Amino acid sequence: MAVLIGHLKVFLDLVETKSFTLTAQKNGISQAAVTNELQSMEHHFNERFVERNTRVFRLTQKGKILRDNARKIVRTYTKFKSQFEAIPHPVSNTIHITTIPYIGLYSLPPYLQRFQKEHPQVSTLVEYTHADQVYEDVLNGTADLGLVARPLKNKRIQIIPLHKEPLVLICHPQHRFAKQKKIKLRAFRGETFISFERGLLGYKVLEELLQRYRLRKKYVREFNEIEPVKRAVELGAGVAIVPEVTVQQEVANRKLVALTIEDGKFYQLLAAICLKKKAGSPLVKQFIPFLKGAFRPSV
Repeated sequence: MAVLIGHLKVFLDLVETKSFTLTAQKNGISQAAVTNELQSMEHHFNERFVERNTRVFRLTQKGKILRDNARKIVRTYTKFKSQFEAIPHPVSNTIHITTIPYIGLYSLPPYLQRFQKEHPQVSTLVEYTHADQVYEDVLNGTADLGLVARPLKNKRIQIIPLHKEPLVLICHPQHRFAKQKKIKLRAFRGETFISFERGLLGYKVLEELLQRYRLRKKYVREFNEIEPVKRAVELGAGVAIVPEVTVQQEVANRKLVALTIEDGKFYQLLAAICLKKKAGSPLVKQFIPFLKGAFRPSV
């Protein structure tokens, strides 16, 4: 592990507050993340910086040495960073977008092309990754904008709601319920569900629905992307609950059947996220109206 300026700043906040909880709140991270950063630095230097055998927060002798030097390093870094920022530099004409795959693959492309046609002087860089990485890229400034489903609140992040994406239940055209347009979830009690891997958003959504309606869990496969989920359903291996936009082509080609779930309005909120300090940047302000146009106005 490389010890970064951010790690030293968190450590100094911990020294100042003497509280893992307050340090986590101050930095917009979890208490576990504060603990992990401290343990990682201790492992890197092979030293203990905080006493573990006392109820009162107390630095070890090595911890005091780290504190004193961390203050010098952070002060020096802050000074030369402000000097760098005072030097005029060309404004970037590239907007970096990090997105979860299904938004980037199914909703964004046509509107991205339109944006590039109307603003040829602006370049767009789009990267697809899992949701946790989207938040990390936005928080560390790597990405100007992130596109996620079911956005998580963070005091450093601005959330821009875009669209409530309907969820549908998909099945093989020869499935016993395929001729119905709507279905109640309890009808699928005992069915085999094709799911996403544990920890992914799609898995959490399915778990919540199955628990809410007390449906017995029976998974045949778990995948980390939407395409293999759809392919498994096409092969008749089971049913799945997915965002409606992701199966429009397969439904049109009669490879899959999409059923509306009658039990309620099932959707997941899609949103753009950016650092609050970047929300007013010209590129972000220019791109957001086009981004909102990529989705039906249902927020």
